Amino acid sequence: MEALKAAWADPYRRALIIGVTVLVLLANVPFVVGGLKERHIRTDGVIGNATVTELRTVGEGEDEEFWLDYRLPDEYGDRTEHSVRVSEPVWKRADLRDTIRVQVLAEDPEEHKVEGAEEGHVVGLTTIVVDLLILGGFAYMMYSRRPRRETSPVRSST
Repeated sequence: MEALKAAWADPYRRALIIGVTVLVLLANVPFVVGGLKERHIRTDGVIGNATVTELRTVGEGEDEEFWLDYRLPDEYGDRTEHSVRVSEPVWKRADLRDTIRVQVLAEDPEEHKVEGAEEGHVVGLTTIVVDLLILGGFAYMMYSRRPRRETSPVRSST
């Protein structure tokens, strides 16, 4: 606790602490907003069937990815085609039925989630890396600062 009080008493370190706090908060905004959207869709979304317009695979063997294009149900007024990477069982089911289950926010159809979609972890990983870089820079700047040199009184040459 004493170290924190001492750091807060130094104007340079206080500004550094405030700056790093703001940077960490800003770096985590996309991650938090994404989580809130996911929660909103999960709790308030309506389940429906989207029309599959195209099925395709990318790659071969173990690197094969399964993609499908789909259009949301007409009642949402969104005629835009969307693409999503899905698991192989979901892709095969979509091939047989020509539909896929989606959970849609009625008030904002752009916000929806496809059942069986393979989620990317880019935002989470990027957030972690940026946080580590910020905190590493903070630690370096906090503990590498040299103490101020004592100034000696000015002697007059008279």
